[in-house]
Amino acid sequence: VEMKREKQKILKTSFGFKRFHKMAKKILMSVNMRCQKCRSAALKVGAKTTGVTFVGLEGEEKDKVVVIGEGVDAAGLVLRLRKKVGFADIVSVTDVDTS
Repeated sequence: VEMKREKQKILKTSFGFKRFHKMAKKILMSVNMRCQKCRSAALKVGAKTTGVTFVGLEGEEKDKVVVIGEGVDAAGLVLRLRKKVGFADIVSVTDVDTS
C-alpha cells in the first residue's frame, strides 16, 4: 500500500510505516543528435516526461541532454529518446538540493 503526500512517500511494510523524502534528480544523458530537428525532438521528449521541471542541452557540441525533476524514470526516458531521436545513454544521475 502506497500513500502519496506532498514531497513525501509513505510505504507500509511488515514492520510498520517508513517515510521517504523525494529528492530531485539531475539526469545527464548522451544522445546521438545529428541536426537541430533532433535536438528539438529530444527536448520535447524530456519536457513531456512526468515530474520534469527543467530540460536543457549541455556539452561542447550540445550532445548531452540534462533533465531535472522528481520521480523521473531515467531508464524509461532513455528508451523514449532512443525511439524518437537516436541512440541515448545515461551518463550520470545525481541528487539536487531543491531548497
